[in-house]
Amino acid sequence: MTTPNPSRPPAPAAPEAAPETYRAFEFEGRMTPGAETLAEELPALLQSAERDWLLRAAVISEGLAEAVIDAAASMLDRGAAARSAALSAAKALAARRLVPAVVERMFGPRWLGCPDPSNTRRTIAQQALSFVIKTVGPTAAAPHLEEAIAIPELRVVAYGALAADSADKLLPHLADLLTESPGLAADVATRFALVHPEACVDACHAIRGVPFAARKVFAVALKKHLERTGRIKLWVTCRALLGVR
Repeated sequence: MTTPNPSRPPAPAAPEAAPETYRAFEFEGRMTPGAETLAEELPALLQSAERDWLLRAAVISEGLAEAVIDAAASMLDRGAAARSAALSAAKALAARRLVPAVVERMFGPRWLGCPDPSNTRRTIAQQALSFVIKTVGPTAAAPHLEEAIAIPELRVVAYGALAADSADKLLPHLADLLTESPGLAADVATRFALVHPEACVDACHAIRGVPFAARKVFAVALKKHLERTGRIKLWVTCRALLGVR
């Protein structure tokens, strides 16, 4: 066996691979933008009907992907259509380096309450939060989710990411969640019964002021899952707190 020589200097680390140099290439029968005009063309392309084609091309080209992400970063302070396109691109390319910039902006007045032109059923802030969750995951996004769940506009998106985490983060906002979104009552009850059974009593305390219709739906789902898992006594306690039969 060879004895290591402590006086020998450590071997130099292998050099990092140089970033890919972007060159235009043919993709789906068309040429991507030329390297010399790439930065100028990308913002318009991201806001056009060609966006999906461009993003598919970026998935197979690191150089193009990095250029698209740079373009998306430059669009975060523009109009709603530009911001929406930037977020779509960032999400498609899992652009982790844009997460801090998006988090810095998404709780602001130009994002909250601003309809998303690409999907009028959501706001720019909701799209931004979805991007953050998808890109870094619920655990890394937890500090932002705790802030988001206190905001009515972002509450449902945040709940979806926090539901499998600690019940303590959900309980303070449970009554507001079910009052604003009663359609979630069965889902919330199911998650507490199966994921956070130790917090079921606290959840029932938290929603005692919620309208009866939502409490009833919550109770039906809670009863079903607690009884199926043999927690009969727990259900009896919860039933009394919920004021249902």
